[in-house]
Amino acid sequence: MTFGEMQAEVRRRLDEVAAVWWTDAEIRTAINDGEDEIADATEWLERVQYIDILEDRPYYDLRTTIRRNFLCAGPTFNTTTNRWLIPISHRDLSLYDRRWEERDAEAEYVMIRGLWWLGLFPANKAAGGSVKQYYRATPEHMVNADDEPGFHRTFHQGLVEYAVADLFAQDNETDLAMRAWAAYKPYEEGLRLYMLGRIQVPSVHASGASAQGSD
Repeated sequence: MTFGEMQAEVRRRLDEVAAVWWTDAEIRTAINDGEDEIADATEWLERVQYIDILEDRPYYDLRTTIRRNFLCAGPTFNTTTNRWLIPISHRDLSLYDRRWEERDAEAEYVMIRGLWWLGLFPANKAAGGSVKQYYRATPEHMVNADDEPGFHRTFHQGLVEYAVADLFAQDNETDLAMRAWAAYKPYEEGLRLYMLGRIQVPSVHASGASAQGSD
């Protein structure tokens, strides 16, 4: 389903029952907000970025290191040692080596502290090398009429339901908003399960979705 088709369907649904005239810009915003919501809930979009290892720098702020719509961190690969870094907590490191923060070697472990800080340990005392950081992201917003969401088309209708729910809620049409939201949630759950590989047969039902494979 293209962005233009989604806008037309949202407009048709709103015009059937709403007295308020929604602008095209408001409809586009609601659809793109739905794409952000479903990306946050299902983490369907994975990206990768190289992070240069800096001198004696154990922590990296992912808000500035990764600039493309960062959502949450995934696995980390050390391109120098050609190994995946082992996720660990600072408490676990301290159990075996009280002086772990003083070691000078290629990174073997990775930890996330707080929401944004990526820690690589041991910390190399000299600059050089890089890690390959995988992460989940929100997509670029759709702009052109022929743009399409990046996830499987079986779940595209969910963005229409989200937009309808959002706009009805803004108009204080609570019953209509809740009805559309109830129709949206199975698409979100279906995409989440699809990303986990639990769905086998592509199909769409009245208020739900499931799929296999990807275009």
